[in-house]
Amino acid sequence: MPNVEQTGRAIWKKWEDIIRTGEELPGPEVEMDDSSLSTIKEIEKLRDFLNFLENTVKDDPEEIETVNLILKRMSDAKDTEEKWIQDMIDSGESQMVEFKETLMVPVIPKEVSEKLKPEVLQQKKKEMKKVLEEEVLKNIVAFLNTGGGYLFIGIRDNKEIIGIQNELDQLKLENPKWNTDHYLLHISTLIGNQIGVEFSSFIKYAPVLVKGKTILKIECTRSSKPCYLNEELFFIRSGPETKQLKGEKVDSWKEINFK
Repeated sequence: MPNVEQTGRAIWKKWEDIIRTGEELPGPEVEMDDSSLSTIKEIEKLRDFLNFLENTVKDDPEEIETVNLILKRMSDAKDTEEKWIQDMIDSGESQMVEFKETLMVPVIPKEVSEKLKPEVLQQKKKEMKKVLEEEVLKNIVAFLNTGGGYLFIGIRDNKEIIGIQNELDQLKLENPKWNTDHYLLHISTLIGNQIGVEFSSFIKYAPVLVKGKTILKIECTRSSKPCYLNEELFFIRSGPETKQLKGEKVDSWKEINFK
């Protein structure tokens, strides 16, 4: 009887043959239970994702470094998540990677805040909070509409890892009950209210430790249907940018990507 490693190699070789030749997997000969059907769906998602990676490299060779990192994570179980995330951060933002410094607490320089009246400062923070949250949400929508991706909160654009602890500390000053659980619940509420609970299965998020600092990793997989922010704004990823599409461009994108 072949061992697990031999079986794994055989399955992977078969997968390569399927990808190369376009051969279809044989259909089931017996009726499958819910567990089997669920597994088949996960395999289909993997096939779609690998096809997306292939097309990404063909369309934009500059994305090959990011794609290689993702393939490495898929094939090398010895890679720890922390090392993999650090590699992604070191590679910088791309079509599948986006950094945000905070989720909702604006970073206002001390010399600026000291010049503002308390009520003016609070109003400014409130306005900026909404903008920051929308920035996070529109990137999630863009990943769902394109090919998936990773949004890391607690990372500056220059790749500096600052973590989310300072943001949590700022939130605790307003409400001592704020903690990591409340932080995650707030994200869940934002997604449910402004993107839709039906897309929750395509979005996974969790705090992770990188170089001694806690950041938030939001992992998005490609949605099975078009996704909008607040039921009207449509975004996609184009290289390391998130772009809004309108009118006929939305229709064209949907026709090509959501048949």
